[in-house]
Amino acid sequence: AGATYFSNFAVDSARHLTDFITLTFNPRIILLRTDNSGLAIEAPVSLRTKQNEHNTAHFAVHLPLLVTYSIGAGAGGYSEEALKKKLGITAGLGWGYFFQRTESAKDAYSRFNEKLETSGPEIQFGFLTPLKRKLYLFDRDNPLDVMLAIKGNYLINTQKRNYNIGALSVLLDFHF
Repeated sequence: AGATYFSNFAVDSARHLTDFITLTFNPRIILLRTDNSGLAIEAPVSLRTKQNEHNTAHFAVHLPLLVTYSIGAGAGGYSEEALKKKLGITAGLGWGYFFQRTESAKDAYSRFNEKLETSGPEIQFGFLTPLKRKLYLFDRDNPLDVMLAIKGNYLINTQKRNYNIGALSVLLDFHF
């Protein structure tokens, strides 16, 4: 779980993404693993909703499904060997969906109702590094090992290049 920053380079203001930060949950299911590598399915969910006192509403959701391959720290789970490594690298490929809507208040001086919706192939690249501190979440006798994950995603709209979405995530990764 962590935070993700989204941006794009659309020229048309009605399709330009207002850069913003979301809350992200990134479940990962490891399919195959060794002490030094792992193949996994990831389905990060990023969600943002905001409404101010003048009823200007902002809503956004990002839903990719990725197959990732990782090498090094945290790649194949949390064996003692994996936690001794200082750095891990992860890369993935899959399909993503993104939607954003921004709407002004009905009585606003300047009225707008803009949305950006896109889907297509998505790529991911990132780094994993173990943190020295343990996380006491559910059981004080069994603390969780924590990894810091920094990942970049790029959603590619094959029809309209201006609808491509870039994202940078900073996540805390822990194993249940």
